[in-house]
Amino acid sequence: MRHMEPRLDIQIKLSRMLSYGFVFTLVPSLSIVSIIIGMRAFYIIHKSEYVLSGSVLACWCIGIGGIEVAFFIVNFLPILLAKF
Repeated sequence: MRHMEPRLDIQIKLSRMLSYGFVFTLVPSLSIVSIIIGMRAFYIIHKSEYVLSGSVLACWCIGIGGIEVAFFIVNFLPILLAKF
């Protein structure tokens, strides 16, 4: 197997992680996972010694995931609490 450049290896792992985060924003019950993935990706991008892409998708995961979590809390949590 051919060894990859370290920056390319990190970028591939980051892109794979962000693609999971994007998919999790499409499933409202998993939006908290997309927030965690977006925050982790944002941290990796800004702490890396290499120039990495993906900060827009990381912001997407954090923003859309946050909106979905807020929507869930406002709309469904009172219904769930009323049953108990």
